[in-house]
Amino acid sequence: MGDEPKKIKSDTHDFSQLIDGGYLYIDKTAVIQKLLTAQHSYFFLARPRRFGKSLLLSTIQEIFQGDTRRFENLMIGNSDFPYEFKKSHVIRISLSTLGIDPEFVNESLADLVNMFSATYGFDSKINNCGTAIFKLIYNLYHSFKNTPLLLRPELFAASDTIPENQMPDDPRVVVLIDEYDYQLIANIHNQAKLGKIKDILNSFFSSIKEATPMIRFLLVTGITKFSEISAGSGMNNLVDITYNQNFSDICGFTKHEISNSLKNNLSTISEEFNDASEKKNIAARKNHSKINEIPKITSQDILNSLVDMYDGYSWDGRIKIFNPYSTLKFFENKQIAGYWYESGGPNFLKQLNLIRQDFFKIFDRNITYTGTIPIQELHNTSPQTAMLHTGYLTVNKIEDVYPADTLASGNSDYHSNLRITPYSVVNQTRNFHLIIPNKEVRLQFAKEFLIDTLYSNLSETSKSELFKLLEEFTSAFCNCDAKTSEEKLSAIFSSYPFKLHISRESYYQTIMFGALSFANGTVTSEKNTVHGITDLILELHNDTVIIAEVKYDKTNDNIQNKENGTYTKNQTSSGTDLNRNEPLQNTEDATLRSKTAPAATSAYGPTKDKIKKNFKLTKITEKINRLLDRGLLSAFKQIEQKEYAAEFIHKKRNVWIAAVAIVDKNHVKIKFQKVDYSEEK
Repeated sequence: MGDEPKKIKSDTHDFSQLIDGGYLYIDKTAVIQKLLTAQHSYFFLARPRRFGKSLLLSTIQEIFQGDTRRFENLMIGNSDFPYEFKKSHVIRISLSTLGIDPEFVNESLADLVNMFSATYGFDSKINNCGTAIFKLIYNLYHSFKNTPLLLRPELFAASDTIPENQMPDDPRVVVLIDEYDYQLIANIHNQAKLGKIKDILNSFFSSIKEATPMIRFLLVTGITKFSEISAGSGMNNLVDITYNQNFSDICGFTKHEISNSLKNNLSTISEEFNDASEKKNIAARKNHSKINEIPKITSQDILNSLVDMYDGYSWDGRIKIFNPYSTLKFFENKQIAGYWYESGGPNFLKQLNLIRQDFFKIFDRNITYTGTIPIQELHNTSPQTAMLHTGYLTVNKIEDVYPADTLASGNSDYHSNLRITPYSVVNQTRNFHLIIPNKEVRLQFAKEFLIDTLYSNLSETSKSELFKLLEEFTSAFCNCDAKTSEEKLSAIFSSYPFKLHISRESYYQTIMFGALSFANGTVTSEKNTVHGITDLILELHNDTVIIAEVKYDKTNDNIQNKENGTYTKNQTSSGTDLNRNEPLQNTEDATLRSKTAPAATSAYGPTKDKIKKNFKLTKITEKINRLLDRGLLSAFKQIEQKEYAAEFIHKKRNVWIAAVAIVDKNHVKIKFQKVDYSEEK
């Protein structure tokens, strides 16, 4: 029985259903107990959608209901974590169950609270959601025998409305609010509706704040903390634990938790895959097929693939967290796919209108947020904070800028009330270095923004063809197939809208980085080393490492622009570029025009134009060869480093260096060279 795989149920967020049904529950009760016994009692937590917030609230609700039977085999309350279960009345509300129209939000929220009141026999005909929630808390608190009247005596309800056997151990009420920002995000680009919803929420949370003397524990969850709601309502007294290292793993799974709790599941999937592979291999041998046999995989191989695909989230820059939804769906379906994005992806990001500079920064791992904690502005949506809180970006590292005063105090929630604007800092205390968390997000980001945004003018058919090109280039590059890589990469560059072309090496490097995101492994860019910065490092699952240097000759752009009659906004016909960062304004495709122009011919031999063309091609070839030599030399300098050598020798990696030489989008050359990295060296 102990060797059987755990039953998985990814579509429920109810703690009691998981425990009673014998389904997998990754034990989070130790860190929950730490939260319940903390010095403070009122908290806020932000996590992306489908990241376990609802299950967290369900577990906390079960703890406060005082029934210990479901916790007998969990960490909370055992000998190492003694905890006294005391029953309290629990009000748990999810705003995601309401509509998004502000005309009905107040009424719907009031009706939801009135349903709780009706359960206890209290007045259930209150139309204002703020009044309804206050009166419910007030009546529940005063229903406890001998409880002194607080605040508004006129609201007191008879205590005999609650049966004796339902009386709690603690008169104070537990309030759990899930997805508080659901309506805000749904109307993020409609300022009129946004203002109405903001007023409703401010009234609701102000009423909860007024009732805090009667509240034992309060937890509000959402995707992000909006400054206007935080500053103007009862949410300004909540301790924000989003980036608190003590609670960084309160939602989601760690690698240790997966390897321990799902060990048998990993083994079962490995065995099933190997059995199916062997059948295919036997069939191929019988048919004398000339295909490579499918190798066997181990449980560790599967776990490594899950790490690349779903791990990498962090809210403290140290503890890495798996996306819980995608991870559970994998164990249900036994197939790696982008489950989280497909089912609950952050759709409003498509409306952020990211400019290409944001795109390049994100793929170059060059996003830093400076402040205390990133807080969103309703009227000025920041792409950085929006992408961080919705799961497109995550924290790679947190640096304390001014740690002396606030950090020395030992107060972990010192930053909870500070209001941060998107691009300015009120009081600098931290630098948040942000990165794309994992391959699932990177693939979707590459598809959605690399293709749908940067190639937005292409038809859906053309986008599908481009997507295929990206995959074909990645496959060829990973196999060190220079010729095919050149063809596919040149086609990718040529597909890019001419008016958005950027005459910079980083432009080509970023496009390559996005394409290589499709590889079966990990790709990093701009890695600092003692010999400089490595453009691209591709680490594949077959123990192959490709260190690539991209070299671009920008002197050819002025020549080509002058010949084609296309210039940048601030570029003259003499080729002088006054601002290289401006996009080309001439939308006519110069490449197409050159292809359709009639060729000059002569019965007596090469014309002057043909001689000029041959001369130009010779010059381009010479440039490409020089760029290739520079690229290989630069890559060799990177590979000679001691830390690289020790890593590759220890892991017995197959190391290749690659030089990518680019003169323009039609002239691309790639050269691969294998590195002989024996231990004697």
